[in-house]
Amino acid sequence: MLLNKASYLDPRFHRLVHLKEEQRRQVQVAILEEMKQVNVAGGTGSNAAAGQPRDQQPAEKTALSAMGCLFGDTYCTDSPDQDISLLLQKEMSMYEQESPIPADQNPLM
Repeated sequence: MLLNKASYLDPRFHRLVHLKEEQRRQVQVAILEEMKQVNVAGGTGSNAAAGQPRDQQPAEKTALSAMGCLFGDTYCTDSPDQDISLLLQKEMSMYEQESPIPADQNPLM
């Protein structure tokens, strides 16, 4: 599952063509659940850790922070009326619709 998640997050291979539809769906659900965990741990737009502004918080690097970088502004919503699950699903849907970059291209570029 870990390698499939890594492949999904790589813009060269995010379509997971090497998996069956059911396996692709399992990966997508697992990624969505991890993104929700990142959102709960980091708050929705406010810095819940110590009530300090974001730029005054010590930078903590976690395994899940990479997804926060990947799906960026999705986590910066301050509107409690918006359901975070719907926002995350929308962001994932847009990511899945993007054309994969060539396999020989640097995914960080």
